[in-house]
Amino acid sequence: VYARGHIRNIARAVGIDPEPLVERYDGDHGGRPAPTPAAPLFEAERIRSEPRRPNWTAAMVAAIVAVVGFVGFTLFNGGDDKPSNTAQVAEGSTPDKTAAKPTTKPADPKPVPSESAIAAAPRDKVTVKLGASQGKSWISVKDHNGRLLFDGLLLEGESKTFQDKERIDLVLGNAGAIELFVNGKKLQDRFEP
Repeated sequence: VYARGHIRNIARAVGIDPEPLVERYDGDHGGRPAPTPAAPLFEAERIRSEPRRPNWTAAMVAAIVAVVGFVGFTLFNGGDDKPSNTAQVAEGSTPDKTAAKPTTKPADPKPVPSESAIAAAPRDKVTVKLGASQGKSWISVKDHNGRLLFDGLLLEGESKTFQDKERIDLVLGNAGAIELFVNGKKLQDRFEP
């Protein structure tokens, strides 16, 4: 194709008719080439949708919302139907038989023995105690401002306590291995490992 174009251009430049020269060239070199279809400039690939991956961000947000909601529900509802012994003593009424002996000063009651030292935590704070009783678990703990308090492994037998004035946000890796206490009360929910 290019040689035929050169022959035509040279023949015109010299002033000769180019057609007899092009025919002679075609005869010597196997004739005129067959036309080839024009190739597209680019070939668009078939658009393939990528396989859907699990949305871990949504799962983490859902877990955090569930924990915060449960902690908030427990705090605002008190977690049980009867008032605590310390509240009864402070109001001046007589404590239960399980409480320590009352003193002559109702303003200075003796603490009620409990399973956890967290029970003595002030009511205007949220206290969360995590214990790894059935194996290790990764935990992430944030305060009400979103400040990271702890992010790491809690090994079997270890425990950590966290306090905040409003709320504690938890994300548990192996929730089945964790015992969770909120303001001294053990949560009885069974988390599956």
